[in-house]
Amino acid sequence: MKRSLAIITALIMCLALCLPAGAARLQADAPLSVRGVPSEVPASAQEWEVLRLVNIERMNDGSLPLTMFSAMQTATDIRALELFQSFSHTRPDGTSCFTVFDEVGIEWSNVGENIAAGQQTPAAVMNSWMNSSGHRANILSPDFKHIGVGYTYSSGTQYGAYWVQLFCTGFNCHYTSFEILGEADMSTSVDGLELAGRFTCGEGYCYMPLTSAMCVGDSTANGVRTLTFSCFGLTAAVSASSSLQLGDVDGDGTVSISDALLAMRHAMGVISLPADRFERANIDGDGDVDISDAVSILRLAMGIV
Repeated sequence: MKRSLAIITALIMCLALCLPAGAARLQADAPLSVRGVPSEVPASAQEWEVLRLVNIERMNDGSLPLTMFSAMQTATDIRALELFQSFSHTRPDGTSCFTVFDEVGIEWSNVGENIAAGQQTPAAVMNSWMNSSGHRANILSPDFKHIGVGYTYSSGTQYGAYWVQLFCTGFNCHYTSFEILGEADMSTSVDGLELAGRFTCGEGYCYMPLTSAMCVGDSTANGVRTLTFSCFGLTAAVSASSSLQLGDVDGDGTVSISDALLAMRHAMGVISLPADRFERANIDGDGDVDISDAVSILRLAMGIV
């Protein structure tokens, strides 16, 4: 079967900063090291962030996002370490970089590779790649569905930090399920929640960060916030409940007649409830505190269902 190869060598390399000696795959020191990487995802914080940035670029360009899966990450782990020995699309044993796909058991119809060295952050390496026409073409190509991202650091090498992206489309790349990994809350922005999507295709479980561009619904009703995401023709949702008890307007832990009176006074324009009290008084979740809410709170206080 015809295979297409897209091989691009990084043109932009900057000298690595002097970092303490250490083994390969050094983790980031600060907040990036804990940035929304689910425990089951086989990626470091740096690699996950590169995928997030790749998908932002792709979606801004009108292309579908990419997902990563375990075997792709194994392939990029291998290639990233090989770049220490030979910064080239030819492997140290003299074979093409794409033989790594056979090594880890990935069957493909389209593949590509980007490499880079010296950049200290995901943002820096993505800037280098996006400012090189060939690398950019790989990143934005509609012919790819999956990506592997590799990052390795060693102070004993010429450039210190080495990066690789492997792209592929398999022969059975059709997503059949979509689940959300992570938890929502009542107030954090969609991107701040750092949720991940877990998809099933012919390669097994595939993962990607979920972003606000993928969110098709963010609503709150009756103290429950529901976020809905749509990707690859599939939809999934995650919800979070308020820790505040509806009807307990004054926040004293009980629903009483005084709570109903507060809601009534707000409905009549006598007072204006602050945001937290307004939320607890808005029993019917319609975005307004009116007489019907006050009556509902009174019924709760009196034990009338």
